Amino acid sequence: MGIWNFYFIAKLFLYFGHYIGFHVLVNLVFALLLTIPIQHARLKLLRQIIGVPIGIVLFYYDTWLPPFSRLFSHTSQLSGFDLAYVAEIAGRFISFPVIIALVLLYIAYFFAKKKLRISSFVLLAMLLPLLPFGTKSLDLPGTNESPGTMASQSPSGSQQPAAGKIAQPATEAELTASLDKFYKVEATRTVSFTPLKKTDAPFDIIFLQICSLSWD
Repeated sequence: MGIWNFYFIAKLFLYFGHYIGFHVLVNLVFALLLTIPIQHARLKLLRQIIGVPIGIVLFYYDTWLPPFSRLFSHTSQLSGFDLAYVAEIAGRFISFPVIIALVLLYIAYFFAKKKLRISSFVLLAMLLPLLPFGTKSLDLPGTNESPGTMASQSPSGSQQPAAGKIAQPATEAELTASLDKFYKVEATRTVSFTPLKKTDAPFDIIFLQICSLSWD
């Protein structure tokens, strides 16, 4: 599979670090298509050209990011983001320890492929998520608050036991129920403003917590 070996190695690395999910069947089918021997040079090049966009889409499919349909439906809102805000959001998804780990992993792969048939090991490794221990985390730096981990936390912030399985992102129904519960609780809150008395000390600055006024 050539460089595609590292593509799957990196995805498995991120999966066991609880950064992304991993759809075993789809990835395995894609990998097997890449291993089909092709003698014609132009057909090999054509497969690589077709494989790149498929690999990108499949990688996005394995992440916990919103589906493309949701992104397209909010295109007008996303276009209003300025560059500084986009950079800030991107910084929340990029972990430098993980990038360094991937670079070191590629160096190890570069030397290992000279001695070993990496494709065979990669295909076998892609079956690991199906095994009982295949969901164990690598405990990498910065993985303590991955999307799956945060999704397994209760509204009070206490993490729920995952029963040995990787925590999956909350479903849309669960998020909606959590939001409705929040609105219901917040709707009962009231604040009374009473006029100042002449004996009260004067003030110069008023701090307004805008988030607290969002209900109105």
